[in-house]
Formats: sequence, structure tokens, C-alpha cells
Amino acid sequence: MKQKSTCPSRVNEFGPWERGEGLDAWETDRWGTKLGRAISWWYHNGPIGNFLRQINRALWERGWHGLRNRLPNPYQGGTQWRWPRAPRTCSFCGCAHPDDVIQLLEEGWRLERTTKGYKHYVEPPRSSGWSPVPPVKLYGARVSEAQVDRINVAMRKGRHP
Repeated sequence: MKQKSTCPSRVNEFGPWERGEGLDAWETDRWGTKLGRAISWWYHNGPIGNFLRQINRALWERGWHGLRNRLPNPYQGGTQWRWPRAPRTCSFCGCAHPDDVIQLLEEGWRLERTTKGYKHYVEPPRSSGWSPVPPVKLYGARVSEAQVDRINVAMRKGRHP
């Protein structure tokens, strides 16, 4: 069941979309089993991706760099979530739910800054060896003052186990 919400980006930003309350929802299937995402994952990680990787590697070893760059890149893409619990995301902007981000931070994830003051990425522990696609992002407009305090506490716990 989807939890209704109102995305601040929908209400405050300029764009051709419908404005109003309760038009958005917190989704739990952003990194899941939707057909297109499943096909994309299979293409990048299944037999086709393995075959393209072998061709790319062979071309690179033979010095055919120009042709190698024209083949599809099987290293990009993939949409599987490899963590025990996936965060809820906004159906409009794709931002992760702040409470779920706090839980990820408590589990050892890192909050990374971007060049935009209102946006952060949440990265898994380096020991996990993977990054979620699409990335987990957090927008400042979605976070209350109480949640900012909880994020600060979670980050301190993560740095000082």
C-alpha cells in the first residue's frame, strides 16, 4: 500500500505538472521487480552483459579502443537493491524518505554532499562493494528540523562506533 504525500518540488517548483495536495506517494518498489527494471538488470548482469563484457575486454586488449567505445556498456545500469531493506521514495522527485535515510545512516551508510546545497546522496558502506542504481538521494526540503537532529546523531554514531 502506498502512503500518500505531497512533494514540495511539485508545489514550489516551476513546471508543467499538476499542482495540489496528496498527488504523490511514498513508493517501496523503486529498486524492485518492475518489468522494465528486471529486463534492464538482466541485460546488464545476465548472459548478454557477460558476452558484451568479453567482447569489450578482448577489443581493449587488442588496442581497438575506438570500436570498444561504440558497443553498449554493460557496466552501467542495473536496478537491483542489495541491502536488506529498501527505502521508500517519492513518486514525483525520487527522494528517499528521511526516516528511511536515518535508518540507513544508523546501519553505516554515508551522507555525501553535492554541488547543490539542497541535495545529498546516501552511499552504502565501502565494504559492501556496490552502489544502488538509481542512487539514493535526499532533498533538504523533505527534512524537518527534528529529522535533521536525528540525522546528525546517526552520522556521529556511524563515525564513532
